[in-house]
Amino acid sequence: MTIKVQIEQGGAEEIQKGLIGVQGSPYELESTLPLIERREVKPQLLTTILGGLTAKDHFVNDTFVYDSKEHGVALPAGKRYEEYGGRVTKDKGVTFRWGIPSYGISGNVMAKDWANKRKLGTTNQFLSEADVLTEVNAKIGGSWDLFKEQQLLRLINTDTSDVAGGPFPTFDFHDLIVGGARGTTNITFTNAAIDQAEQLRVAKKKLVQEMIRAGESVGEFVAVCGSNFFDAVHALERNEESPRALKSTYDFNSQEMTASSIGTQSFVVDNFVGSRSGIRFIEYTADIAGVKIADNEARLIPVSSANFIRTGYAPAQDRENANTVARENYGWSKSHRTGLVVYEESNYLTAMTNPRLMVKLGMD
Repeated sequence: MTIKVQIEQGGAEEIQKGLIGVQGSPYELESTLPLIERREVKPQLLTTILGGLTAKDHFVNDTFVYDSKEHGVALPAGKRYEEYGGRVTKDKGVTFRWGIPSYGISGNVMAKDWANKRKLGTTNQFLSEADVLTEVNAKIGGSWDLFKEQQLLRLINTDTSDVAGGPFPTFDFHDLIVGGARGTTNITFTNAAIDQAEQLRVAKKKLVQEMIRAGESVGEFVAVCGSNFFDAVHALERNEESPRALKSTYDFNSQEMTASSIGTQSFVVDNFVGSRSGIRFIEYTADIAGVKIADNEARLIPVSSANFIRTGYAPAQDRENANTVARENYGWSKSHRTGLVVYEESNYLTAMTNPRLMVKLGMD
């Protein structure tokens, strides 16, 4: 509504007011303030580094199947002229099969959610079913984004899949593919006589060799670090005890930590490239429902890899989609007299198909 108010010096000034109830009185006037919203932060670092490059397989059933082959080598041996020499080995392949879990989330919109309610940020506009549905769908989409990041975080943190409480088995990929638990490469930060930068370079060199054996293209390597590990490599790069002038990309004795947005990451993360190791160290402190990188650990991983992690999708098991090529997401809705329900599912397994392409780093 519009009210004309007489000003002392003469003339009239128009003021927009909304007539809403204040403390039970329907006759009080109150201006509507700008809408201020706070939302959960959605870390997307691993989704950017791994998810965008992760190979995807769309199956027609609920089993993730792939073949693996370990090639041996035999060198020529000395022989008599009439002999043939040693025989090369005939390598056998192995087929891995993993059950694909199903995940789902839903939301409902009831008439009581929007009936007799004002749309926030307006003075006299009614909330509508479409407004509430848009917000519910946005929350569902954000939940998927966060869940996929958590899946990747758990995978590199524990080598295991996460079924989120569902009726499916979990897999320890390092144990089942390589054998046994993954070892830790400790960097001896507590001993000044040991060259920690050289230890890190050797760890990266081992990873490079594994990538070459797997037929991967060698590119950038990142270390996703807990807080203490990142502080330790930062101090190593700062090199305060050096008796000579630093010849490095950074002078962390006089400049602040470099921070940047990486891919779709919605906030900046502290990171730098080690001047001697060539590894990009990234501090990643996200804790998603109790899943996080331990403070004293880091994971050294390749940025560009075709077969480090693969995601296999299964079709929805309904009349329309069973035995068809899987889609990445499915969505449905049901309406009734007082509202509607929307629900989505995604049937997928993010598998560490080559666990050798990651090095677990720790602190000594």
